[in-house]
Amino acid sequence: MECFVDYSNSNNVFMSTQNGSLYRNTNGGTDWLGLIGSSGGTAWCAPFWQHPTQPGKLYSARSRAIHRSTNNGSNWSAISSVITTNLITSVAHSPVNTNNMMAVASDYTTSPGVYKSTDEGVTWTDISSNVSASFSGTNIQRVIADPVDANTYYICRASYSTGKVIKTTSFGTNWADVSNGLPNVSCNDFFIDPANNNHLYAGNDFGVYWSSNGGTNWTKLSNGMTFVVVQDFSFFNSGGTRYLRAATHGRGVYELNIDSPLPVELLAFTARRKESEVDLNWTTATEVNNFGFDIERSDDEGTFMKIGFIPGYGNSISPKHYSFTDKHVSGFLSYRLKQIDYDGSSSYSNVLNIEAIKITDYAVFQNYPNPFNPITMIKYKVPAESRVQVTIFNALGENVTNLVNILQLPGIYEVPWDAKNYASGVYFYKVNITSLDGNSAFNKTLKMILTK
Repeated sequence: MECFVDYSNSNNVFMSTQNGSLYRNTNGGTDWLGLIGSSGGTAWCAPFWQHPTQPGKLYSARSRAIHRSTNNGSNWSAISSVITTNLITSVAHSPVNTNNMMAVASDYTTSPGVYKSTDEGVTWTDISSNVSASFSGTNIQRVIADPVDANTYYICRASYSTGKVIKTTSFGTNWADVSNGLPNVSCNDFFIDPANNNHLYAGNDFGVYWSSNGGTNWTKLSNGMTFVVVQDFSFFNSGGTRYLRAATHGRGVYELNIDSPLPVELLAFTARRKESEVDLNWTTATEVNNFGFDIERSDDEGTFMKIGFIPGYGNSISPKHYSFTDKHVSGFLSYRLKQIDYDGSSSYSNVLNIEAIKITDYAVFQNYPNPFNPITMIKYKVPAESRVQVTIFNALGENVTNLVNILQLPGIYEVPWDAKNYASGVYFYKVNITSLDGNSAFNKTLKMILTK
């Protein structure tokens, strides 16, 4: 269940099995000594931990109370009375002020209890209502103490809506949702970087997510890990190289060097069709040395040509969103992104295939808004390359202005008319479209009202 190594002597290893059976080893894992057996009123995976600054002190949540040993587990005694009627499933002990503890009783209940102690676990105050006032109705997975601030704690919840991770900076008095950007799945464990406590890592049912700004935004860290349930974190410092290790549900253990820069990581790339247009949207999770993206299109499922460029953000540790609209297109099309670094190296995204709708008829639409003041939009459809004229007339039939008089490719067009220099009244707009070969023509006149 729980396992940890004595930070003052790595030969001492401690572990537990179900319902609080505790064991100690003093020779690197060869032989194990049973310290205390399982007990009733104890969670299947009972909290078991070492004092943050006094290595001889061990703690365990047993029989709905806190038990302590002051001699590396040889002898145990209850230091608190019974805290809760439910089973204690998680306890967080502040390394900054070791008097501060927070405990959670959430053994398969949607009404979990939350408690705090200011005397190293002897007496406890029920603060459940402070949490349930805004965040209720679901199981709590973990409570975690901030490594820098003694009054800051985080709670991970099995929530499928808001409040996957909640945070207090007032030692449990007030709680805030810091889940923006996390998927609506259970958050199972949490890690705060002791070198920068704004760097947060959440292990959930989709993998590991990272925030660089204290939980304001979150980014999925792929880095070789698929979508997999992450249940437990462990932090490991090997000669100054810092690793975060993530244990999954039956899919192995992964590690990430949390000091290394992350590459450009494409989270999503989508295409959406409209008449004669295709909207491309993509999002990066992180960026390193990103000059930008060439947008490439193919209409023969083979040869790609560059149709645009969007600059990148260079270096970024938060999600960045990009978009590009390919106008006046039709038929079956393929798109891809070419991501380019500042040093000229590049890589390609996956290819998206989409069929753009072909415009087959002429149309002129009613302007909008109407009535208007002072700007309105005039919209029309062109099915083939044509000469297009858009003319504005007043109520007397006098030509007020020519908005458009050019050749245009097939597509849907919107033209603004700014009438700020004209008097209120009735006006007319005439759209005249003549195909380039002269074989077809279309014109239509509609009324509009300028109201000031």
